[in-house]
Amino acid sequence: MAGRAGFDASIRGVEELEKLGRDLRAAGAKDLKKELMRSGRALKEPFKAALVAHALSDLPKRGGLNQWVAGKIKVTSSVRLSGKLLGVRMKSRHPGKDGLSDLPAINTGRVRHPLFGDTDRWYLTQIPAGFVQKALDDMGDTIREEFLRAVDDVAARLRAGG
Repeated sequence: MAGRAGFDASIRGVEELEKLGRDLRAAGAKDLKKELMRSGRALKEPFKAALVAHALSDLPKRGGLNQWVAGKIKVTSSVRLSGKLLGVRMKSRHPGKDGLSDLPAINTGRVRHPLFGDTDRWYLTQIPAGFVQKALDDMGDTIREEFLRAVDDVAARLRAGG
């Protein structure tokens, strides 16, 4: 099962970011564009730390689900300066033993597991929901502010001539 949970950092004016992307391309300011992209991608580290912290604190400790999720969680980020998915996007996934585990189901409070390793019999267990959403709530404003700071810095440097 493909496990995905994503987050888009919206900014005050999508038009402003799109215009900055066009201006960077028109000016041929590849270094500034790379710097902005790097700044956006670097935001995955504090988000991953928040995600791991919430997995450890919010998911059940008995049976080790919290350690299992926290130990293997992966976060990727991408920055888009044009198109429909404009902004910073964070994607979290959790590689399991045979492909990806179902992180969205775990986030909604449903865990499917074998009883004592008997993979012929699977059980559904309800757990507290929303550990990913709690991490987003904790980090969303910080991620947004840091990205806006990077956008403002790059825009000011572009106006100043690069």
